[in-house]
Amino acid sequence: MRQYLLILLVPVLLLLSCEPEYCPEKKELLVNEFGWKIDEVFVDGIKVTDTDFSAYRLTLSLDNTFEMTTVNGFPDEGDWTYEEQEDFLVLFLESFREERYRVIRFTPRRLEMETEVDSDKSNAVEFLYVLVPVLLE
Repeated sequence: MRQYLLILLVPVLLLLSCEPEYCPEKKELLVNEFGWKIDEVFVDGIKVTDTDFSAYRLTLSLDNTFEMTTVNGFPDEGDWTYEEQEDFLVLFLESFREERYRVIRFTPRRLEMETEVDSDKSNAVEFLYVLVPVLLE
C-alpha cells in the first residue's frame, strides 16, 4: 500500500517542488506505468450505466507510444501526442484512425476528457470519459 501511495504522490510533489528551470509537463504526468481505466462515461451529459467498461485500459509511454484494450477487450496500439496549447490528447491508432480528446480536468488521480462523435442525426454526440489510474482498483 505504501508503494502505491508513493507512486500517486510523486507527480504531485514534482509539481509543488519543481525548480524554475524544470517543471514536468502535463504530457509527462499523463504517463503512468499502470495505465488508466474508465471510471465513468457520460453521453450528452447523461451517465452511462448499462455498459461494462471494466476491460478498457490505456497506457501511455514517454516515447509517445500507447497500448490500449478496448471496452470489448480487443488490444490496440499506436502513437500519441499531447497538444498543450489546446489541451488535446491525440491517439493515432494502428488502424489509421485518429482519436482526439480535449482534456477537461487532470490530476494524477483523475483524467477527464471529452470528444464529439458524428451521429446519423444532425447533431454530434458528446462523450465525456472519466479515467482513473489502474492502481486504484
